[in-house]
Amino acid sequence: MSSRQRRVNILRREPRDRGKLTGLCGVIHAAVVSESHLHVGSSSMIFTVNEELLTKLIKSGKRDIKSLLQAAKFMEAMQFNIIGGRPIIPGSSIKGNIRSRLELSFRPKDGYVKSCFIRARAPLAREPLKGTSGWRHFKIWGEVLFENRGPPCDLTRTDKVCLVCDLFGTAGLKSLLDFSDFVCKGYAEEVLEDLSLEYGMRLMAVKPGTRFSGTITFQNLTPSELGLLFIGMKIGKSVLLGRLKYRHKVSGRVFGKARYEVEKIKFLRESQDFEFYGLRVKGGDEFEGASLKELVERLKSLASEEFKGEIVDVDEVAIIERLQ
Repeated sequence: MSSRQRRVNILRREPRDRGKLTGLCGVIHAAVVSESHLHVGSSSMIFTVNEELLTKLIKSGKRDIKSLLQAAKFMEAMQFNIIGGRPIIPGSSIKGNIRSRLELSFRPKDGYVKSCFIRARAPLAREPLKGTSGWRHFKIWGEVLFENRGPPCDLTRTDKVCLVCDLFGTAGLKSLLDFSDFVCKGYAEEVLEDLSLEYGMRLMAVKPGTRFSGTITFQNLTPSELGLLFIGMKIGKSVLLGRLKYRHKVSGRVFGKARYEVEKIKFLRESQDFEFYGLRVKGGDEFEGASLKELVERLKSLASEEFKGEIVDVDEVAIIERLQ
């Protein structure tokens, strides 16, 4: 079978000045709401192996991983991140989730694409077989995983970066978007469950309906770039987040389904005034409720027009649910 890899050129430009406030600047008060069990935390798993049982399983002809893991005993549950007694989702996890979605959503136009892959990995040569590593990921994102976008942007080596790196930062370049940790409204003992799952896995997961609140500070953005952020958050739709998100359902429980919500946007006084679709926004303005919803939807529409033919809307949750 021949390789389906293809080289794609990255459209890069000089990054904008971080030393002054220009364009749109402000703070987004946002939330992450779990729509299923959700786990974001340590990836370490401490376990011991019953060698006698493992030997018996192998001699009996059992070779599949699910059977062999009967000999493993997990010493403790994988923990959720907790600070001050409250579960949190680190800002870095939120940022990475949104950034990765945008990188994969951008597609080439006229031979160029406006995003590198910040975590450079070898492009796929062919579609993964069902049951092998990455096959669900491929079913969601498809042909983009064959693209060779070359090395990621690095301002310590070159003087230009792609659009996504200009917004989210890269080596030698500060982000224009700063994400706080998202803190749970409730305490750990109220919202966490110690779950025992198949393959001997144990983890602490928050219950469906758990709400985390945080902020996203932005500066020097255009209106369409602010709309692009909301597209990356998939406002109005569900997203995949956290451990087991591609497995979707484990031991009868759904994992990794959540949604982002925007609760309030406050523009700094230094923020540039702008008007579009008959809506005027001035520095110092705050938006909540119905006016906030209208603003977010119009910014998303503006971004969709700006990046028409360059960014696709992938319903990752619907795809993973169909695979299940």
